[in-house]
Amino acid sequence: MAKSVYIVAALSAIAILFIVLFSLNLEDSSRIAQLNEEIKQISLESQLQNVYADFDENNAEVYCLVVNQGINSLSRRSAELDKTLRNYKEASFNTNEFISVKRSFLITNMILLKNLENAKKYCGLKTKQVIFFYAEDRSCEVECGVIGSQLEKLSQDCNSFKNFNFPYAWDYYEFTKILEVKFGVKKAGTLIIDGQKFDSLLQFDELKDKLGCE
Repeated sequence: MAKSVYIVAALSAIAILFIVLFSLNLEDSSRIAQLNEEIKQISLESQLQNVYADFDENNAEVYCLVVNQGINSLSRRSAELDKTLRNYKEASFNTNEFISVKRSFLITNMILLKNLENAKKYCGLKTKQVIFFYAEDRSCEVECGVIGSQLEKLSQDCNSFKNFNFPYAWDYYEFTKILEVKFGVKKAGTLIIDGQKFDSLLQFDELKDKLGCE
């Protein structure tokens, strides 16, 4: 009799475990669908700006209006999505799906970065372009964590810059290597501020000054 009770209890525990895992999987799938939809919308709106990409004196007014407005709204949404993805990574049960979502997000971020470069080149936009190369693993946990926190803090109170985060030397996102080559990046924890490279940790006030924050 006692043995039967133990068996029933064990089966019940297994059943509960399956129910919990099934629920978590459904929640994970729902979160992925939401992330993909938001990335899709940001990507489409970013690419819409390319309709005006053939810049010349005749379309300068429209081009600059569209690009500048897009940079402000889409960069803000991208930054919020970046935080969501970091939280999702910690709770994700499906690494392959996370990688797929992250790839889409990084491609979209590269489009946003290019749009910012165009706005600075053609429209006289003074916003500083900041690229942060972090480590996707724990090889730069402390230094990269400090830099990420500094940028997040400054971005809340300062509108003089837009920052873009890209993983350094990570095979799943091989297309970002073009940025590493372009700026001569050799290690995680590197910052590029308007083309100038900083590969060691900056003090908060020093970084604030270089970003043009008052």
